[in-house]
Amino acid sequence: MRDRRKERDRAHNRHRLLFGVLRFLVGWFFCLRFNYKCEKVRLGKTPTIVLMNHNSDYDPIFAGIAFRGYMYFVASEHILRMGIFSKFIKFVFDPILRVKGTTEARAAMEILKTLRSGRNVCLFAEGNRSFNGETGAILPATGKLVKRSGAALVTYILRGGYHSTPRWGKGIRRGLVKGELVNTYSSEEIALMDDKEINKRIAEDLYVNAVDDQERFKIRYKGKKKTRALGIEIAVYTCPDCGSTGTLRSENDTLRCECGLDMRYTQYGTFEPLSGKGRFTNPLEWDRWQKAALLDRLSSSDDTGEVILSDDAQTLYEVFAEDEKVIIYGRICLFRDRLTITDNDGGGMTFPLSEIDDIEVTGRMTISFAATDKRNFEIRSDHPRSASKYRESFRILTGKHLTER
Repeated sequence: MRDRRKERDRAHNRHRLLFGVLRFLVGWFFCLRFNYKCEKVRLGKTPTIVLMNHNSDYDPIFAGIAFRGYMYFVASEHILRMGIFSKFIKFVFDPILRVKGTTEARAAMEILKTLRSGRNVCLFAEGNRSFNGETGAILPATGKLVKRSGAALVTYILRGGYHSTPRWGKGIRRGLVKGELVNTYSSEEIALMDDKEINKRIAEDLYVNAVDDQERFKIRYKGKKKTRALGIEIAVYTCPDCGSTGTLRSENDTLRCECGLDMRYTQYGTFEPLSGKGRFTNPLEWDRWQKAALLDRLSSSDDTGEVILSDDAQTLYEVFAEDEKVIIYGRICLFRDRLTITDNDGGGMTFPLSEIDDIEVTGRMTISFAATDKRNFEIRSDHPRSASKYRESFRILTGKHLTER
C-alpha cells in the first residue's frame, strides 16, 4: 500500500491536469446531451469525502463538472477488464477499486490513506446503481469510514439520472439531469457525531425518489421508441397478474407476460395498461411489491429441495484483477442453501450460500459474488434476465436484508 500511495502522489499533478483538460473538452457536450444543470461546488483545502447517490454510469462525469477540486473516485474493479479503455481510466483517473460481492476492507484502507495524504475522494454511497429510481441502502460501514477519516464531508444529489439512463435499459433519453448540493459538514462537526448519526444524515441527504421528482417536474425523457422499454424485465421480474417470475418480456415500448399482461412504458417513466390489470404505474411501486412478495414466498417454506429461481443460457466466469476465464455454461438454480450451475453433460459447480460473502449486481445483469476462499465469480446471461432477484433472494435467505434500510 505504501508503494501504491507513492505512485499516486507522483501522478497527482498529471491526474489534475488531464481531468481539467477533459472537463473543458467534453463537459459542454454532456451538459447539452443530458440537459445537465448543476450547482457548482468548490472544495476547500481540507481533505473532503464527497458522497453522492448513483443512477447513471455517467455520474462521475456529472460530479467532475459540478466540483472544482480534483477527486479520486471509488469504482468497481470490473473496469480493469475493459481492454484499452481500462488503461485510459487508470492513467487519467487512477480510481480506488472495490470488488463487488465482497466485504472489501482493502478499498476502505486506500480511501483513508488517500484522504490522509491530503486528497479528496468521491464515493457513491449506495455502492450500486438503482434499478427502480429510489436511493438504495447506504453501505453500513460508510459512517465509520467518514468518522475515521477525519475529513470534511459533502453530500450532493443527482436527479433525473434514472430516467435518462435507466440501469436496465439501453441508450440515452434526453430530459433533465440536475445536480444539487445538499449539505457540507466540517471535520469538527463530524467528530461530534457517532457512526450511526453520520449514516442517518447521509441516508437523509442522499435520498432521491424518481417518481416524486417526475410528479414535481413532469419531464419527458425522449429516446427511441424501439428501445424505450427494452430490458425492463431486468428490473421488474415478477408478474403482478399471475405471480410468475421470469415470464415477462419487453419489446419496443411494451412489456408483456405469458398470462396476457400487456403494458406500455411511457416517456414519463410510467406504465400504461394495454391489457390485464396493470395495477402498478411505475417501476418503483412494482419493485416494492415484488420484493415483499419474494419475502413472503421465502418465509413460507424451508424445503431445501425447492428451486427458488432458475435461468438457462448462463455463463460462469472466475474473475481476477485484470483477467477472467470461463468455467461453465448452462443452467443456474438457486435453492435455500446453495447456488448451482450445471451444463448439458451433467457437470457443474455448487456454491453453498454459507460460503458466499455477498451477491451483487454489476452493470445491467451480471451476478457478482465472492466465495469465502477469496475466489471471485460472475454469472452472465445470453438474454435479458434479472440479477437483482438473485441478490434479493440471497439476502433474504441469509438474513442480510435485515441490515438494509
